[in-house]
Amino acid sequence: MPIITCDCTGNGTCCSVCKLNVVGYVTGWLGVIWRIVLVAFLSTTLSNITEYDPSLYSILLATCLCYVLTSLVVNSVFIYGVYKKKRHFMLPYITLAAFELIIGVIILSGIIMVLFAVSAVLFAVYTICFAVLIIGINFTLWLYTILLYNDFEYDAKLTRGEFDNIALTRMHSINSHT
Repeated sequence: MPIITCDCTGNGTCCSVCKLNVVGYVTGWLGVIWRIVLVAFLSTTLSNITEYDPSLYSILLATCLCYVLTSLVVNSVFIYGVYKKKRHFMLPYITLAAFELIIGVIILSGIIMVLFAVSAVLFAVYTICFAVLIIGINFTLWLYTILLYNDFEYDAKLTRGEFDNIALTRMHSINSHT
């Protein structure tokens, strides 16, 4: 893997390392904003249940609220990891994003099957198009997050000098021929 350096400050363009950092910040902040909106929505919904009722509905809302708050913390830790270029702070987010993608595909598949079962074919087709778009965007952002994680791992190895001699010899021979 070639050495990636950031030289985007002088020429007015943005290098691939900085673009990954920007994608990381955008992904993290969008996640935080989305989680705050969900916390507000779930909190108001829970507060509208005036009586203590241990029904499935209130237990489900409380569980969702706990999950969203945990997810908010994970997104905040992810943003801190991108800011400090610490790859280990990004692992909970990568795991959570993969879990959310899997659960999202399962839930959307169930919704689409129900729509086809009740003969709402046109609405099911619209749902499929929307689901493919949203899942595609989330999957792409997740892949960019993994690339950023790998980039931070590579930078950490570069600063510690943990490269094998074969890779260094290969890089030296390529640089000497140019």
